[in-house]
Amino acid sequence: MSLNKQLKNSSSITSSNKKMSAFMEFYNNWTLINMNVSNIKIQKKFDLEDRLVKFAGEIIFYIRTVKKDYEGQYLCEQIIRSASSAALNFGEAQASESPKDFRHKCKIAVKELKESRVNLKLMQYIDYGDASKRNKLPDECEQLIAIISIIKNSKQMKLLNLLLNVAIF
Repeated sequence: MSLNKQLKNSSSITSSNKKMSAFMEFYNNWTLINMNVSNIKIQKKFDLEDRLVKFAGEIIFYIRTVKKDYEGQYLCEQIIRSASSAALNFGEAQASESPKDFRHKCKIAVKELKESRVNLKLMQYIDYGDASKRNKLPDECEQLIAIISIIKNSKQMKLLNLLLNVAIF
């Protein structure tokens, strides 16, 4: 083989090796980042799950202080269902079968939390139950709504970014 052919072959091999090396570096870094992000997500999911369970529990502790008349019983039964449903739907979202299913379960959890928020406002307006317990709940409810909404929307953006990055690469 002539020297020119050897140089051409070696430069194409070098170029190919550089591309492969760059790809492997990208892939390894992406895998490492993805693994780290996944671990963080799992930890945050369980922290959020615990907060949702605690919120539902605090609702139950609060409604034990509400009068057992017709209105109190009606509102208490409804808020137990909506607060516990938010925790249960988020639990289902963690085991979702697809990103679309995940978003849907998160949307339901947010709707249930918003229903709980309105119920708490109504109970505050009519001054039902122990005010010291009731006054802590709306702030936690607002925070949970904001967190789940951000998670739901960030999942959509991550999928879009992933598709764009794959298409560009």
